[in-house]
Amino acid sequence: MYLNLDRVEFTMIYHCTGRCAHCSQGEMSDHPPGHLPYALCEGVLTRLAQRFPLRSAMCFGGEPLLWPGDTVALLREAKTAGIPRRQVITNGYFSRDPVRVAQVAGWLGEVGAEVLLSADAFHQRRIPLPAALDFARRLAAGAGIYPPNTGRARKKSRVSPLGLGRAPGPARPPRRPGR
Repeated sequence: MYLNLDRVEFTMIYHCTGRCAHCSQGEMSDHPPGHLPYALCEGVLTRLAQRFPLRSAMCFGGEPLLWPGDTVALLREAKTAGIPRRQVITNGYFSRDPVRVAQVAGWLGEVGAEVLLSADAFHQRRIPLPAALDFARRLAAGAGIYPPNTGRARKKSRVSPLGLGRAPGPARPPRRPGR
């Protein structure tokens, strides 16, 4: 039997921090609870890479970074196995703790993960955009692309930190009558 395998994808979890209307994951209630623990699939990528010319390994879900240790462990195995592209799809909103967000961004940087951030118009209705942008900034800072937010005031710029054109301006409060 001939099998041409060059990409492996893992659904790490079905649960997500959003319930986006366009996504089938959040609507389905028949999914098993929990997540895909790394211990269950440890060594799979190594064995597959020995038999097939794998070019890519991807983790997604739901929100795979709700269980970052398992997701990063799988991507680390992919790196060790010589799989050149290691990807994760995330909405960037997996923790409210900025220390945890920075830690996970660092882990993803260590394994050379391509992070596909779902921060588009479909997700903005359910996912807080500032949280996704903070995660993106931390990823970029870890890669040396953009300076981290130091908390100091600086000149406001409406240019996107990721080079994606103009960033949306801050929401302005409504004007009071008579002012």
